[in-house]
Amino acid sequence: MAEILKSKYQSLPSRSKLQTVTEETIQSMIQSNGVVLLAFLAKWCAPCRIYEPSLERLSMRLGVIVAKVDVDEERNLVKEYEIKELPTTILIFNGKPVWREEGAVDEGRLEEVIRSIRTSGPQTSD
Repeated sequence: MAEILKSKYQSLPSRSKLQTVTEETIQSMIQSNGVVLLAFLAKWCAPCRIYEPSLERLSMRLGVIVAKVDVDEERNLVKEYEIKELPTTILIFNGKPVWREEGAVDEGRLEEVIRSIRTSGPQTSD
């Protein structure tokens, strides 16, 4: 099934306004911005394609950097961040991953998490 979806969606043009990061550019991206939302996506993944417009709106509305990682191109990042499902969203705060969720996340929920981290920092358990 995944191969059928991959071949069908691979040929569609990408109209995403999200910034694409690579293994070479990810460190400078997350080190030079306080809050970065990493979205691990694939062109052939239907839920990922449906999720992207929410990420774009969130980026524009909150002024947060949303960086797209193409899982087919960036295999080392997939291993480093232990990506098992698509899409996977990871919130980076001051250079460190502080929140993650697998599957498409509701736009309102993402906004709530980002606003919370911006105002109070990551929640830690003692």
